[in-house]
Amino acid sequence: MSTVVFRCNIYEPQDFVPDDDSFSYETSFLIDFLYAIDNLTIYTNLVLSQQHLLHDRSTWSAISSKLSEMNVPFYAHSDMIFRIIDYARSIVSQDLNVIPLVVIIKAEICEEDAISDAATRSINDQVVHPVPASQSSIEALKRTKIVGFSKQCVICLEEISIGSEATCMPCSHVYHQDCIVNWLEKSNLCPLCRFQMPSSTENSLSSLTFS
Repeated sequence: MSTVVFRCNIYEPQDFVPDDDSFSYETSFLIDFLYAIDNLTIYTNLVLSQQHLLHDRSTWSAISSKLSEMNVPFYAHSDMIFRIIDYARSIVSQDLNVIPLVVIIKAEICEEDAISDAATRSINDQVVHPVPASQSSIEALKRTKIVGFSKQCVICLEEISIGSEATCMPCSHVYHQDCIVNWLEKSNLCPLCRFQMPSSTENSLSSLTFS
């Protein structure tokens, strides 16, 4: 049996020369996406200001939308977005107006006997196609106040500061309200532990009546 694994490599091109000065007022990242699949390379790009990429919660949605345009499955987005933002944070510089990044995405078919049992289980968990969480389960999420230590929202990678409100999933992981709602509208799995929320599909099936 085989399964598909998505891999993401990021690097800075050495010979990049901006073709205009449209981003000269603030440091911007120019992200080129290349997705190789079935002997075909799909290309798109995205320009994000330093402030947007590193500090704005909507960054997650912006990059995820680009990945979706390239038909990268949603379950693979989380790891890729985390890597892109983490890489950008490690190289950010005020000396450049435009910082180029190249993101190469590959879909590889792996045979089960070539990987460990633990890796196989992890991959099999990932390849389940996500379904949205039910609206009622999203609305039932509890709000909590952060005390003691600040937390990090792994969706936008921003800090949830002490004293501020966060949204708590039944598995006890906390996120910004907007971040987790946007996530659950696409996938009913917790981004951290894969806890499964009731899905919209389950609700639809339970509402069916038979004559």
